[in-house]
Amino acid sequence: MRILTTSLFLGLMTALVGCGSVVIQADPDGGLPGDAPAVTDRPPNGDVPLPPVDRPLVVDVPPVIDVPRTCTSSADCAGGTACLGPEGCAIPWTCQPALGRPCTDDLSPFCGCDGRTYYGSSSCPSQPYLYRGSCDGPPPPVDAGPPPRTCQGNVDCPAGSMCAGPEGCGIPWTCQPSQPCTRDLTTYCACDGTSFMASSTCPGRPYLRRGACGIIPPPPDAGPGYCTISGVMCRIGVPCRIDACTTCTCGGDTVACAIDPGCGMDGGTEPPPICPPQDARAVGACALFLGYAWNGAECVGLSGCSCSGSDCRSLYRDPMQCELAHRLCPRPI
Repeated sequence: MRILTTSLFLGLMTALVGCGSVVIQADPDGGLPGDAPAVTDRPPNGDVPLPPVDRPLVVDVPPVIDVPRTCTSSADCAGGTACLGPEGCAIPWTCQPALGRPCTDDLSPFCGCDGRTYYGSSSCPSQPYLYRGSCDGPPPPVDAGPPPRTCQGNVDCPAGSMCAGPEGCGIPWTCQPSQPCTRDLTTYCACDGTSFMASSTCPGRPYLRRGACGIIPPPPDAGPGYCTISGVMCRIGVPCRIDACTTCTCGGDTVACAIDPGCGMDGGTEPPPICPPQDARAVGACALFLGYAWNGAECVGLSGCSCSGSDCRSLYRDPMQCELAHRLCPRPI
């Protein structure tokens, strides 16, 4: 009876497996598990099982980057390529395609990055270089770019810039980078004689002076001035007498002192001294300051490339020294 029951159970299990409905996992210790989960090959809705999905095998392969070969001359490069790069020694040169690159047949000097001068085509130098020209000479000046654009107002300037310049109508204004401006309003007298109002820090156009054009500005008070003979101080526009023969008048930015004609020195009867101009002339259109010289009427500064004359070694380095040395010389009124 036990043998029949076991055979019947195995046959029933075989039939169930053959139908493909349920697979029961066997207990490792033998027998039928009481709590073993059932694994089914049918979807939950009872439809036909889905076929397996073929997933492609994805392999992460890093891309191959073709790094240009660095070089110090075209001899380091393969055929059809040349050693190319920008001016200067900070960026390495690399081998690049040279086909179709026009090159001139002339020879120009280049200062190489090794400090030696070499010659090559002016349009196709063959190796890195610091600058064009011989290493023995100075490098060329740095190009500061085009000169700033002149303007008559902010409307003449591109975005991000403003029309700016000094007070007065003698120097053209130019477009400069924009700066913060106050929001107040101040009256200006424009160079065309009309008045306009603008920010006190950013007029935006050339102007003659601050204030309306119809109002004459008061003369600036320069305060007390010093006579150039013995340092006597006097007020602006008020003459002050130094001695019996010399009178100073403080006016404007300079002080003029003169000796009365026929007045003797120290109140005597001697004629005033004759002060011929110094024999010193500036030669050449250079900005080199040479010194101050007496020209027969006043002390003037000399600038040029060199000095010509017998008194070049007697020039004064300070204008006050020149004035004191000629303090008794007659001057035109």
